[in-house]
Amino acid sequence: MRITPFIIFVLAIALNVEGQSSIFNSSKNNILPANEAFNVSYKIDNNFLEVTWNVKDNYYLYLNSIKIQNNDQDISFKTLVSDIYDHNDQFFGDRKIIRGLFKISSEEMNKNHSLLVKYQGCSDIGFCYPVQILKVY
Repeated sequence: MRITPFIIFVLAIALNVEGQSSIFNSSKNNILPANEAFNVSYKIDNNFLEVTWNVKDNYYLYLNSIKIQNNDQDISFKTLVSDIYDHNDQFFGDRKIIRGLFKISSEEMNKNHSLLVKYQGCSDIGFCYPVQILKVY
């Protein structure tokens, strides 16, 4: 059986690409799970909800992705602490992003219905997470 130079060439390229291109292989470029990259927590006191994100270095959240929903309706929130920056996104254009600490609060909850916190973000090396959903109750 004869191995053609073409097959050797293809195998060499495949091995080279596999070894060098994956963003998940290099210790410098490890992608964290969303819960570690964005480290979100919340607390409820009576009808008052406070949500805090501690976004790791080299990650960011899209400001316009932050939503609180009560009974499938968006409810308003106010920003308590923020590190918001302008960012030009290759897919979405100019956007506001959040780095570091971000804290919001809302008082428009109805505890008889579901309460969800939604958010989405990316890593600086270009990996973007799907929308994350935190079920409060």
